[in-house]
Amino acid sequence: MRPIGILDSGIGGLTVVSEIRALLPHEHLVYLAD
Repeated sequence: MRPIGILDSGIGGLTVVSEIRALLPHEHLVYLAD
């Protein structure tokens, strides 16, 4: 299965990633922040 990529370029990205992990616990997430 392909990973889900999340690019965070502002405030609140970790909150969004936490919610995505809660909703999709079996998906592979790739989180990039600047």
